[in-house]
This record gives sequence, structure tokens and C-alpha cells, in this order.
Amino acid sequence: MLHDPPSRAPEDRPADYFHIRTQWLQYRSQLFDHGTGLPTLPAIFDDVRRAVEERGALLLVYVDLSRENHIEEIWGWQVYDAMIREFTEALKKVKQALLPPDTAMALLNVRGDEFVVAVYPPDRRAKPLSLRSEMERLADEFTSVLAYEVSRFPGESAGRRLHLATGHAFIQADPMQRLERMLYRAIGEARQHFERKVEVEESAMKAVLRKIIKDRSVRTLFQPIVYLEDGGILGYEALTRGPGSGHFKDSESLFGFADKTNLGLDLDRVCRECAVMAASANGSTRLFLNTSARAITDPGFIDESFVKLIEDRGIEFSRIVFEITERVKIEEWEVFRKIVSELRAHRFSIAIDDMGSGYSSLQSIAELEPEFLKFDMSLVHDIDRSLIKQDLLKVLLTISDKLGAPIIAEGVETAEESEVLKRLGVKLAQGNFFAEPGSIGMPIKGF
Repeated sequence: MLHDPPSRAPEDRPADYFHIRTQWLQYRSQLFDHGTGLPTLPAIFDDVRRAVEERGALLLVYVDLSRENHIEEIWGWQVYDAMIREFTEALKKVKQALLPPDTAMALLNVRGDEFVVAVYPPDRRAKPLSLRSEMERLADEFTSVLAYEVSRFPGESAGRRLHLATGHAFIQADPMQRLERMLYRAIGEARQHFERKVEVEESAMKAVLRKIIKDRSVRTLFQPIVYLEDGGILGYEALTRGPGSGHFKDSESLFGFADKTNLGLDLDRVCRECAVMAASANGSTRLFLNTSARAITDPGFIDESFVKLIEDRGIEFSRIVFEITERVKIEEWEVFRKIVSELRAHRFSIAIDDMGSGYSSLQSIAELEPEFLKFDMSLVHDIDRSLIKQDLLKVLLTISDKLGAPIIAEGVETAEESEVLKRLGVKLAQGNFFAEPGSIGMPIKGF
């Protein structure tokens, strides 16, 4: 284990001290991950070698979070790094509760998202077959307990959306083989085991998602968009959730997996239709429907059946606002502009969602000339404490005024955030501070 060099330089050799410390910091940065505090595999290799030589065997458990990198693509590296740290703490907790004290944990690379856990048998007296069986049982128990800990991550943590799988491999000491090669081969075997499990699980999940789409078993909740001046309601955003239990109960898991398996367009269509069916036909409030740039360019986006559904529900087309997420890059602008023109011909309105967090915000504003701009919740969070976020909002408010497209601040959670938004000139907002997602007509708080 690496230890810090002396904290104070010897008075007679300060230059040597700083040279040594610089070398030590460079060496440590290559062997230890700053974000999680975990060592990388090379840093624990000598400990692994000794353990295998003394006990004759090793169980290697492999966890790969890289397939969750859509979290980084959508929410940014800070959120992804926070999830990695959160997962690391869960690993440590399960290790302490379940595994032998000398179990070693490491990342394969600095700032990586592949974990290895080296579990040593208590002694080498057990027969190889029974030892392998016992260690593999321990690997399965470890995975089960770790999945339970991940499911208990607090609030809306990104970690809650992890679909956890592990792979494992067993090493039996062999003096005829170099341990380094055995270890890296075992990592390869554990990775293959992981990938086989993921393939089987994703096949089963795809069947579940197809059934959700076929049965239209999504849930539609509504969150009001309120005027900050007096709490009046402009409209409601339709928010989709999966069935009440299982992996697809939250929208991130539902839409993230649908996009990975080319079921995104089918799911998007079902969610729009279910939202219209659940919406009230009475009143003059707007209905905000989330959609993606890819879905809008689908030839069947606004077909006769969808138009008829709106008419049958007695909802005026002018009440419907399509929120186009900016988390997905729009590439075919000519096709996109044509479809947006068709939407406006039906008297639908356009809102650009997630302003400030996605792709080409200024280009989207210029190309689409939206009726509404939605200021992303990541920028609203703690805006009362961030001058940079406030300055960014001021710039968008200037653009908003020139366009005549009001800004809607998303994700307001506190009175302080609400007051700052109001003071800066934001007229509209939504978030749990005013009302959590529920039914249309719910009471409004904060006024």
C-alpha cells in the first residue's frame, strides 16, 4: 500500500523533497482513482499474488458499469462520476458485510467504470471442486446483496437506474503458469460471463418492454406549469412512468432501454396516445407532450389515427405543445423543419426542452422559433447559490424576450430557487415545490 511521503520537507534538502513528492504524486495518480479512492489492478497485484500463492485459489468478480454510459451522455460526466462513487460505497458496504476482510477491490483503470473484486478462500485445505462450488455460491450471494443495496440508493439518484449484473471466474494456482496471465485471462472469462448474463437478461427485458408497449401499460402522470406571480396554471406536462414495479418503473430506465433496443419510436407513440387519452377535454390549459427529435422525423408521428384520437377526446389542437428534447442531436434540419411546419399547420406548438444541457441550443432556437423554452432542471438546481447559472438564465431571458417565447424553469424544488427565478424575470415554472406529478387539477403549493 502506498503511504504519503513526510508532510514537511527536511530543512537541508527542500529541493530533493519536492522532487520526490512530485514523482510520488505522479505515480499515485496512475495507480489510484481520485474519484472513488479505489486502487487500480496494478496497485493490488502483489497482494493478489501472495494470496493465491498462500491459499491456492482466487474468486474474481467483475462488474461493468460502462453499459450505463448513456447516463453520462444525457446528464453529463458529473452525474456519471457521482453514480460511480455511489456504487463504490455500496460495494464497500457489501464487502464489509459479506466477504472476508482481506478481499481486495480495484478499478481496471483510473477514472474507469469496470470493477474487479478479488475474494480469497479462508484456507487451501478444501478440495478444489467443493471450494469452487462454495466460492461461486458466494459470488451469486454477493451479486444479490449488491443489487439490493443499489435498489436502495436515495431519491432520484442516477444509481437507482442501474440494472446490475456481474460476471465471475475462478483461478486455481498453477506453478507452470505466470500469475499475471492467469489473472488477466480470468478477467476475460469473468467479462464473457458478464456479457452472457447481460444478453440473456436484456432478451427477457426486451420481451417485457414489448408487452408493455402492446398492452399500453405505461402510467401517465401530470405536473402543472404555473405562473410564478400568482400560481395560475398555464398547462400540464404529461410524464410517463412504467408499470408500478420492476426495472421499467421509472422513465429513465424505460426510455433508455427502449432507445438501446430500437423500440423507442413505438414507445414514444404509445406514450403520446396514452397522455392524450388521460388528459382532460375540458378547460383551456395546455398539454405538454415529451418527444424526441428522432420521433418527430418518423413518418407516422402525426398520422390520421393520432389526429382522430385528439378530436375524439375533444381537445383543441392549439392546446397541445410538443416538447422536443435537446439531449439528442438534430442532424437532418431540412427534414426536421418540414415536419415542424406540418405540426404548426395543425396549430400545434413547439417547446425546446432541456435548454442549456443538450446540443445546439442556439441553432434550435433559430431554426424552430419555438413558442416556449424550458430551462433545464440541472441549471435550476441551487440557482440561488450560483451566479454562473443566474447569468446563463439572464442570457436566455434576453433571447426569450426577442422571440416572444417565455421560459419555463423546470425542476424547482425550493422556495429560494423560486424566488430567484421570479426576481430574474422568469414568469413560468414547474417542479415538486409547486406540485409533484399526479393528476390534472391537483392543488398548487408555494403561493
